[in-house]
Amino acid sequence: MRCYTQRDETLIVKEAWLCLAVLLGAALAVLAFTGCRAPEQYASTADQEAYSVIAENRQAAVQEAPKNFSVEPPERNVLRQIPRKPDARQPAEKEPYLDGDGAHGVRPPKQMDLATAMKLAAVNSRDFQDRREAVFLSALSLTLQRDRFTPRFFGTVAGSLAHEENDNETASAESNFGLNRLLQTGGEVSLEFSTILTEYLTGDPREAASSLINLTFTQPLLRGRGISATEPLTQAQQNLIYEMRRFVRFRRTFFTQVYSEYFDVLQQRQVVRNEKLNLENLRRARKRAEAMFDAGRLPGFQVDQTRQDELRAEDRLERAQQRYHRTLDQFKSIMGVKPDINLVLDMTELQEMEDPKAPDLPWTREKAIEIALANRLDLKTARDRVADARRKIQVAVNNLKPGLDLTLETGSATSGDTKPVNFSTENDTYTAGMDLDLPLERTEERNRYRERLIELQAAKRQAEETRDQVINAGRQAWRNYFRAWESYRIQRNSVDLAQERVDSTTMLLNAGRASTRDMLEARESLIQAQNGLSQALVDYRVARLNLSRDLGILTMTDSHTLEDNFDYYPKTQPAEPEANE
Repeated sequence: MRCYTQRDETLIVKEAWLCLAVLLGAALAVLAFTGCRAPEQYASTADQEAYSVIAENRQAAVQEAPKNFSVEPPERNVLRQIPRKPDARQPAEKEPYLDGDGAHGVRPPKQMDLATAMKLAAVNSRDFQDRREAVFLSALSLTLQRDRFTPRFFGTVAGSLAHEENDNETASAESNFGLNRLLQTGGEVSLEFSTILTEYLTGDPREAASSLINLTFTQPLLRGRGISATEPLTQAQQNLIYEMRRFVRFRRTFFTQVYSEYFDVLQQRQVVRNEKLNLENLRRARKRAEAMFDAGRLPGFQVDQTRQDELRAEDRLERAQQRYHRTLDQFKSIMGVKPDINLVLDMTELQEMEDPKAPDLPWTREKAIEIALANRLDLKTARDRVADARRKIQVAVNNLKPGLDLTLETGSATSGDTKPVNFSTENDTYTAGMDLDLPLERTEERNRYRERLIELQAAKRQAEETRDQVINAGRQAWRNYFRAWESYRIQRNSVDLAQERVDSTTMLLNAGRASTRDMLEARESLIQAQNGLSQALVDYRVARLNLSRDLGILTMTDSHTLEDNFDYYPKTQPAEPEANE
């Protein structure tokens, strides 16, 4: 195009410098816009892109990932929101308990339920935050690889003042604007617009101005085309999926552990209650024995037996209290809670556990293994890594080829020394070329190709090993589930029998047909059975969650409740425990 007609040369020069001034102004405006952006704004745009790709991959590949994913550390105010319960009590300790504010004596403890414990663990866990950040960093890497295939703009402006040997002084300014774009075929498109304005200040005062528009297209025909160009993007996409799968599996394992530790504390506290009740019964039995001895109805050695059992019960109660507080301190450590915080767990959740009547799995062990092979995320990742290794072999094969690039270029320059936008078709240029790089030295590429073949075999072995581990974990979790159920059934029957034994022994003792020793042994059996029942119930519930986790179907709701999802799979035939194993 022609921006200039026949005008006064001085006016033309002024317009040339005016064009430069416009370019400089635009450059300064861009600089001001980008330079004035706060670092927080850059972080905000990075967050938006990263969260966007995480949401995309959650919908497409990892639906178990949290819907509202955030890398920001949550506010650690969960514990402060937990109310104190004046009616809640801790099992006694020898020393006065210090609450976190340093006040002496025992303040009403904070009572925590399971959902709050889950939330608090997620907030305070360092490992949990590490896994969140790993997902986010992987998403950032993907956004960078995606950016390589979008138009990438560039612009530079430079000015100089030069003093030459012949005492000539010149002032010049140069601008260069354009864009580059990488294509998924491996080709690259580049558009560039450059302008140079020069004014000779001494000697022969004059001005010069010229501009150039250049469009270049380069396409590899052999090495570097297709999969070689897109491999970094593809691998970044896969890496994000892998990290999201690790995060989901970590959540399942982590919250299952929290669940187990939570109810372990409750079970230990139940043991304290059982031991305390047993001690109270033994004290009454001792007082009764002493009264009967005073009446001449009981020999003295039987009174001593009751006293000795009472002392043993006191010792067991003390040991149970110590175990409880030790277990509670370990739980606090997992929760990230200071050891001196007075905290109790909600005992009603242990008491309200429904009594399971029978294992209610709707499928056999073989069906359970099929579910695990279809749902375990670590196995999916191992299989996908085999595909990654095959893809990298294709890239290595491509790199062994000769380099043959097609280049197409067209450009247009201005006419005249002082007309920076006076483009003319007479100055247009068109170029087509081929660049051939013969594969005369390919040692590095050859070795890389051989490495990729070995890596494929290693990936296959890893996938096979992971598959075996998934099967073994599923089989073991299946056994543990049924054995935990069987243990619970036995312990429940044991408690019933022990209670009947205590009742019948009491009647016989009152009738003079049983000894104090018989009563003491009956009560000892009852307390052991009660402690075993609470432990068996917790073990059964944990085994159920572990089975669901190892099958890859355990999920967590927004209310921090773990769901085993057994009912999501069609019923085949009633499941039975394995015999003779």
